[in-house]
Amino acid sequence: MRDTAIYPCRIILADDHDIFRAGLKSLIDKETQFKIVGEAKDGQSLLNLLKTVKCDIIVLDLSMPNMDGMTVLRVIHEKYPELKVLVLTMLKDPEHFRYAMASGACGYVLKDDAYEELVLALRVV
Repeated sequence: MRDTAIYPCRIILADDHDIFRAGLKSLIDKETQFKIVGEAKDGQSLLNLLKTVKCDIIVLDLSMPNMDGMTVLRVIHEKYPELKVLVLTMLKDPEHFRYAMASGACGYVLKDDAYEELVLALRVV
């Protein structure tokens, strides 16, 4: 296990909205125990990024083009079982939550939750 006091937890953000990723990166960069090491605008670019960038956690939106979050979540769980995936989504229904968790997500946070809840979820994951 990595000592996060010395080595920040490496995070990749995967969301198709550039402005949302930029805002999230700006907020997370304020937390010294986390470091954003990559960004992806869709599922396929996330899988391509994972071939070259090492990370500990992926913050994943479920609604993305070119391979949606549910599909990429299953692929990540199969190819990179050591990676932790935190879903960050607008989808509030219990079916999406259950399916995401069954597909390998370690957590599920709604985009309208407070930023503090996201940070807490990242720490727990």
